[in-house]
Amino acid sequence: MRNSGFGNASYILLCGAVLLPGQALAQTEQGGGTRQTASASAPDEIVVTATRQVSSINRVPISISAFNMESLDKQNVRQVDDLARISPGVTFNRSSGGNGNQTNIAIRGISSTIGASTTGIYINDTPIQVRTIGVTAATAYPRIFDLERIEVLRGPQGTLFGASSQGGAIRFITPRPDMHDVSVYGRSEISAIQSGGGNYELGLAGGAPIVEGALAFRASGWFRHDGGWVDRVGPLTESGFDPGKIDTNINSQDSYALKADLLWEPGPGISFLPSVYYQEVKSDDITQFFRRTSDPDQLEYNTPNQLELPSDQTFLLASLTSEVELGSVELISNTAYFTSELNQLFDYTYQSAEQNSTLVPYITIPGQNEYAVHFDKQKSFTQEVRLQSRRNETFNWVLGAFYMHSRQTSAQDIVSPFVERLIQQVTGNPNITIAQIFGGPLLPGDRFLTATTEAVDEQIAAFAQVDYNITDKLTLTAGLRVSNTSYDAEIVADGPLNGGPTRREVDQQETPLTPKFGLSYQADPTLLLYASASKGFRPGASQPENNSPRCVPDLDALGLERTPTSYGSDSLWSYEIGAKKRIGAVNIQASGYLIHWDDIQQRIVLPTCGQAFIVNLGSVTSRGSDLAVSAQVTDGLSLSTALSYTKADFDETVYSVPPVVVRAEGSDLPIMPFSVTASAQYDIPLSARSHAYIRGDLQYLAESPRGSSQDFGYDPLVDPIPESTNVDLRLGWQDGSFDVSLFATNVFNEKPLQYFRVARNSELFRAQAPRPRTIGLNMTFRR
Repeated sequence: MRNSGFGNASYILLCGAVLLPGQALAQTEQGGGTRQTASASAPDEIVVTATRQVSSINRVPISISAFNMESLDKQNVRQVDDLARISPGVTFNRSSGGNGNQTNIAIRGISSTIGASTTGIYINDTPIQVRTIGVTAATAYPRIFDLERIEVLRGPQGTLFGASSQGGAIRFITPRPDMHDVSVYGRSEISAIQSGGGNYELGLAGGAPIVEGALAFRASGWFRHDGGWVDRVGPLTESGFDPGKIDTNINSQDSYALKADLLWEPGPGISFLPSVYYQEVKSDDITQFFRRTSDPDQLEYNTPNQLELPSDQTFLLASLTSEVELGSVELISNTAYFTSELNQLFDYTYQSAEQNSTLVPYITIPGQNEYAVHFDKQKSFTQEVRLQSRRNETFNWVLGAFYMHSRQTSAQDIVSPFVERLIQQVTGNPNITIAQIFGGPLLPGDRFLTATTEAVDEQIAAFAQVDYNITDKLTLTAGLRVSNTSYDAEIVADGPLNGGPTRREVDQQETPLTPKFGLSYQADPTLLLYASASKGFRPGASQPENNSPRCVPDLDALGLERTPTSYGSDSLWSYEIGAKKRIGAVNIQASGYLIHWDDIQQRIVLPTCGQAFIVNLGSVTSRGSDLAVSAQVTDGLSLSTALSYTKADFDETVYSVPPVVVRAEGSDLPIMPFSVTASAQYDIPLSARSHAYIRGDLQYLAESPRGSSQDFGYDPLVDPIPESTNVDLRLGWQDGSFDVSLFATNVFNEKPLQYFRVARNSELFRAQAPRPRTIGLNMTFRR
């Protein structure tokens, strides 16, 4: 067993902490968007722009969480994965297969790993989520540094934020340069992973006026190294494997980010804000391990993959925000160009053995390997123009137009120099060839498959939302978005795995309407009641046709001759009621919802050959509730709790060709049904300007549903994600602008593992290895 020597320290620290489920709320200023000021609010309330206008979080009639940079630092939030730990109703998983770059982020059970995203991801007002085309396209999420705040909007946001915000939206709001004051923010960290490598981080951000009241800047630079905790061992053969370490901590990662903003106000009520944001994440290898070669109880995560599998993901966002005050209204324009690129390598050695060998899915030929090179690129131009009122007592409105042109490329080459020898080994025929089995030889360079998808996604939309104050307490909300979406793709593929050369063109065009209706009642300054009905929409797309002969048995079982080359849009209606109440130093937010989701885009996995395709499958009902409570119990003690419950399942049985069941009635979507997040912090005054503090954060996730045994492709040997309870601790000292803290994450080494296998006949199970307990020192400076 490997042990770094600090295993018991976390348990000792835990004895001094009192934990309640929680969510931190803190005050923040407006960033990234408009410079409007919010209406009167309590001094510790967050100001948000979820409705495209500035409001106190407790006066916005939607379910929303918001976190400023200080609270994110104290909860050790460094990437989007961590955000799910502190936000109720949000679940986030990295794909167990592949390289872990593909993600599944779900709000209120509206979950999908294919097609267009079901959750909108925004940097300020610019959408950055990627459409999953090809095999490996993945959204490039911003790392958490130098943000004004993060807003998590639960429920469909189709009226104001458009397609792909079916379940909700997550907005990363960056700080706005200050015209009058100098600001500085810095963060550094050093930490160690139990049975793994070390982490270190350094980032600095600052801004100042260049011309007082007219010109100001803000810039930031950040670097972080995350150590690995997965090791490489000898290859798996029929006789076993060599447990000796070929390489250790292979899944280390380096991340870089640079950002610059320049704010110019040439006259009263006029501003221009150009911004450039660049990020790169380089991974040395993947986090996947094999159960056969590992012992998770001893934190032994090992892979027998003999090839190094690096990946490199970058994005560049250049934007210009222009604002002009026109008396009682304001004109806002956001022009943005976003490009992202992902290069990664996959090891298909064992997968090839699993799919082409009926003997054993192991290395049977010296030097045996198969790999794939994947390339994904997205270039998007977006333009949004909004004309909106400036806090009218009776009538507030937003009127806007949106345009997006996005071009995506997804390419893969599978190189299989040993596949013919594997087939000869299995058949016992040394003369049989690839051409006899698949209808053609390997392409030059031993390529088993080459495939490229070129797609153009275009949207144009007009939207409006009105808030009419019927009385000084009762407000009626009505909104509508009219969109025209078009999608054109060319899919070119060749190679024996594809059954020879193919070229297909797919085009789709739709005109969706996404309305919203709401009624809110501000009973008094501390109590808001609301109800709403809103629609969400996600466009359809194309996909490569699977022509592999080894998939024929699966297709026959489904009554299909070939896989479809396109799939249609899906949409949903969400009905929600909620309340927000402030009782002294206690804040309460509660909501309940019912969602009807129709014609769902779902992935069908072919269990024999391990391939998959997308179809529209039936309808799902998701119902649930959220509750968040925060309280300043004493001058030194703050507690908070957030709970979320979601139940999402199919309304009726979906058939391919009766009696073949694709999804059974009552089959659950694969999302955690219940979660609790937690925080407790106790401050101990040391002087007039300094204090010590102890903090604990907790997250509980219930076991994910297994699914119905009647579902096509159901695997009884693949267990659901088990329940888990994650605990983080922090002990710190704050003196004015400085904060120094000792922290421990994943204190009890929780391991919510979900194993998978490529084919039903395979003996090899894999999973993503969770980061073990990490202890470190963090320092921040903000002024």
